[in-house]
Amino acid sequence: MKNDYRKIVVFIFILGIFFPARNHQSFAVDEPNRFQIAQKISKDDIEKYKKMADEYMKKKRGENGSTSDDSSNNVGDNSGNSTNTGSDSSSNQLTDQPSTPVNPESPIEPDKDSTKIDPKDQQYCEVHMKLAARHFKANNIERAKEEIKEILKVISFFPPARFMKAVIAAKEKNYLDAWRNIDVAQKHQPNNPKIKEFIDKLQKVSPKPAVLPEEDLNARPNPEHASELAMDAIESLLQQKSVGGKFTSISCGDYSEKDGKVLLPLKFEGFSSLDPSVIEQCLKQTFKGDVQNTKTGTESKILEYSVQVGTLPMMNPKVKPISGLIEFLKNTSEETDVAIKDSSESDIDGENRVMGTYNVVAGNLRSLNDFFRKISPYALKYSIAKINSSMIGVKSVWKGDIKIQFKVEKDK
Repeated sequence: MKNDYRKIVVFIFILGIFFPARNHQSFAVDEPNRFQIAQKISKDDIEKYKKMADEYMKKKRGENGSTSDDSSNNVGDNSGNSTNTGSDSSSNQLTDQPSTPVNPESPIEPDKDSTKIDPKDQQYCEVHMKLAARHFKANNIERAKEEIKEILKVISFFPPARFMKAVIAAKEKNYLDAWRNIDVAQKHQPNNPKIKEFIDKLQKVSPKPAVLPEEDLNARPNPEHASELAMDAIESLLQQKSVGGKFTSISCGDYSEKDGKVLLPLKFEGFSSLDPSVIEQCLKQTFKGDVQNTKTGTESKILEYSVQVGTLPMMNPKVKPISGLIEFLKNTSEETDVAIKDSSESDIDGENRVMGTYNVVAGNLRSLNDFFRKISPYALKYSIAKINSSMIGVKSVWKGDIKIQFKVEKDK
């Protein structure tokens, strides 16, 4: 299954370039889509499509004014070819931070541990690295970060990804993270001159710490508004040993504000009796706010609470308008393994907001929260309307409705 997924990623990358998907109002899990088509391709086809992608990316770089023979300042691939880094000179010295390569997706030298890498893992990471480079070049840093995260799940030391992550961290003045990532890249490619150049500049800006703490690749960024905190809290709640596996359904009401606090109604249904005091204590820990038990149902199988969602704003203060909402949702659902089976959306209001209800299937709450976090930059708020624990074959899943209020771009 894992190998099939890697093949699928390659094919989807090609399809996304040459055959953009049409908009759909429904994303049924049983409808023909790019994933199902891609499962049938052969290894030879993968190589052919990969070559097409390489040629396409070279052509696009040419259209954007980059040249492949600018040898004074580049990051090359394993065969010695070069990719423009975007700075004026290899001797360019910046006073505040290291220079940022435009397309640092390929190492100059073969990785010293390359013989230990599964070729399919290498292929998977190379495809995602091209996507990361494309987002990076377009200054879509958040999407570049997402691609890097996918790469490091498969090959945790993949040098091009570590290099790009270090560059991004330095740009954001997170020098500890820059050192942590460039240190990994250098260990696997000690003779890479671009890595050496980057380290020299980073050392001048922020000397290397004596100790570099380990990185948690699964850690989420700190929540910035109530929806992010609430879904992080619910995900964390189900990981508690005293609570996990005991719910048949989870429901959320509408966010509200009272006395400067953001409140969220929650409802839990259990397979058997639930202990209100245990649930309440877990909610206080995960939501970081006051919790009030508002109702206990028959035999304590139903519990309802009003929880304070930390001290964050109710609406996303940094929301960005989105265009192509349907296609964005389809792509995001595929990336996070959350199937959207049906959807309904309101008309666009006077403030260019759209409220959508989406029927989803997710393998676990982490996958669902991955989906939420990917759409979060474009959402004012979101929540679980109601999801139920269910079985598909022998696999346990969560099925039900979620609500998301998007900010969309104004019609031109």
